[in-house]
Amino acid sequence: VKQELERKLSEKIQVNHLTFSGSGEPTLHRDIGDLIRFAKSRWKLPIAVITNGSLLWMEEVRRDLLEADLVLPTLCNADPDKFEKIHRPVPGLNLKKIVDGLADFRKVYRGQIWLELFVVKGINDREQDLEALRPALARIMPDRVQLNTSVRIPSEEYALSVDAETLERLARVLGEKAEVIAEFHGKDENAEKNADEQDVLNYLKRRPGTVSDISAGLGISPDRARQLLRSLLDGGKISSRMWQEREEYFVV
Repeated sequence: VKQELERKLSEKIQVNHLTFSGSGEPTLHRDIGDLIRFAKSRWKLPIAVITNGSLLWMEEVRRDLLEADLVLPTLCNADPDKFEKIHRPVPGLNLKKIVDGLADFRKVYRGQIWLELFVVKGINDREQDLEALRPALARIMPDRVQLNTSVRIPSEEYALSVDAETLERLARVLGEKAEVIAEFHGKDENAEKNADEQDVLNYLKRRPGTVSDISAGLGISPDRARQLLRSLLDGGKISSRMWQEREEYFVV
């Protein structure tokens, strides 16, 4: 990880946040605290951690994240049954444990917490679902509450996305701290940067993506993204599938 950071940041790219994320839970890495401290000492960049919040009940994990400037955990609802349906947690991990961990983290953490509320159609997309979260939000005291929904192909067919109007309506329920972050239409980047097939492969190894995702993520035009994706498809290195009228690409 340190070598990859050194390599990428030597390219003099523009960085808003150096973010620990990926196709997995970053707090499972036993050296996440060391990596955050390394990045903070090596570059004067804000550090962000995207986490599902499942391990913040552990004191050592809370301690590891203290030096991050921004932590983005997830909390979907206040109903234990719906929590089980959406998250399918490992035995022994429950909703109360996660909320308690987030609340305990807030007591010691001085950075920003942007709490993601992931909305699934037919499960937690009613106004009363959001209203029921108020006691937990009062304990966690997030600086922002960010409403999101599935814009990539989910692992289960029942995990349907909601539309933009629904998310906007739900955000109004929670007040001024709430905002919609789901990108229903990818960014159209006009500025062309240097990117090749390996850059696209590295992106797709971390998470599947559409043409718009690749374009925005690598800072290249949609036409260039399509060209690189087509070459990788022809070479059998990636595959694609359709979901809700969007074509998504992933590593074979």
